[in-house]
Amino acid sequence: MAEMTNFVHPAQQEYKPFKPGYFINSIIGLALIFGFGFLPAIEPLTPLGMKLLGIFLGMVYLFTVCDVTWPSIAAIIALGLSGYCTINEAIAASMGHPVVFQSIMAYLVTGAMQYYGVAEFVARWIISRKCFRGRPMVFTYAYFLAFTFVCIIINSVAMIFLGWTILYGVYRMTGYKRGDKYVTLSLIGLVLSFMMGGAVVPFRSWQYSLVMQYGEAAGIEINFAVFMAVGAIITFGTITLYTLAMKYIFKTDFSKLRDFDPQSLKSEYAHMNKRQTIVLVVNAVVIGVILLASIVPSSSFIYEFFNNTLSTAGIYGIGAIALCLIPLNKKRQPLIEFFDVAAFSMRWEVILMVGATMAVASAVISEQSGLLAFASTALGPLFVGKGPIGVLLIVILLSALLTNIGSNIGFGALLIPMVTPFLAPTGANPVVVGIALIYVVNMGLILPGASAPAAIIHSNTEWMDSKEIYKVLCFSMALTLLVAIPTLVVANAIV
Repeated sequence: MAEMTNFVHPAQQEYKPFKPGYFINSIIGLALIFGFGFLPAIEPLTPLGMKLLGIFLGMVYLFTVCDVTWPSIAAIIALGLSGYCTINEAIAASMGHPVVFQSIMAYLVTGAMQYYGVAEFVARWIISRKCFRGRPMVFTYAYFLAFTFVCIIINSVAMIFLGWTILYGVYRMTGYKRGDKYVTLSLIGLVLSFMMGGAVVPFRSWQYSLVMQYGEAAGIEINFAVFMAVGAIITFGTITLYTLAMKYIFKTDFSKLRDFDPQSLKSEYAHMNKRQTIVLVVNAVVIGVILLASIVPSSSFIYEFFNNTLSTAGIYGIGAIALCLIPLNKKRQPLIEFFDVAAFSMRWEVILMVGATMAVASAVISEQSGLLAFASTALGPLFVGKGPIGVLLIVILLSALLTNIGSNIGFGALLIPMVTPFLAPTGANPVVVGIALIYVVNMGLILPGASAPAAIIHSNTEWMDSKEIYKVLCFSMALTLLVAIPTLVVANAIV
């Protein structure tokens, strides 16, 4: 029997105290959710629209300054009390939404890769190649790309800590210390790689919820293969320029890495074991089927079956079934321990947030709310007279601004009903505008509340100075836009 001497029951753990102002912000957010609807309606918003808008604004506010768990629950309850639907219908629209089921299945399927060490093995294998020895800049670039690739498959913040842990070992072996440019730039570069890798894949977690919302509002489907191709160009272009900027703009000293042997970072195991191999194959098949379904002709049986009948949620579900049913060995031991993997990988705060956002956003853009007419009136001067490229640039810049203020999914969902009414009148390409919005809102970098990775960066004062953090993050965001804008403009002409 395993020893339990170090076990600490969750109820006995010490948790971080609430931040100053937490309860004040909570009261403000709840007042918006439950009280905004009592204000006089601003035409063309309806009284119901005021309630729904208040729920949405309060939810986004609380996502940004407080938490995402209980505000999601509060938003679902408020939606059921608004008169738009009943509580039961609000629960069904949120926690019963296909995106929620898909998120749970995706966390299980991809989480097995992390739980059983597949992600770490792949990352260490890539960065421990002999060809990187004596080439510190190439090694750094390969390091960023390795974690970009891993995070395309597994978008978990745990990958940040894994990447940083490996870097800390490199610093100790080579003599880098706090305050060195290489330390700050490599730590932030790793997080940038993580975020950009995650931004490439639009069929996971909250990104997929925005894809669904945008498709419903714009009346189109965003092709996953096109999204990933455009996203990959922006991602790898930005990381390439970032690595070059480390040397030629920030004048980083790479010399301490010149004698470093990358093979010291390789996994203690020479090869993946049978379990790791099967888990990797299942993940590859799932992603392969999703991509195949997005590139075959839309009139074909394959497209219709995998996209509309089975759906992405069903494909992930079959992947989860495979992981649970495939025996590991002749003794018929299970390939994965379901409860262990689920407990390790499931992010319930994201699942709640996705469910609440899907339900509330759908209500807000309904005809009963009047929000679409209100958005047309309020934002008309911004879009009227602009051509397709002008609309695309406005969406990119608005997305970049708002995502660096607060909740990426919240502001992404807020932008969708504001932008989509202007697509047809201006002749803007709805597919490229959707890709731009969903990709860019993933890049909340600058302020601590912009995203979980941004908060992680700002909390690492042990290795980085706050002033330098802001400087590098602002530069990273500008660099992302420098690559994203021309890429999306070209895509607009091609797609």
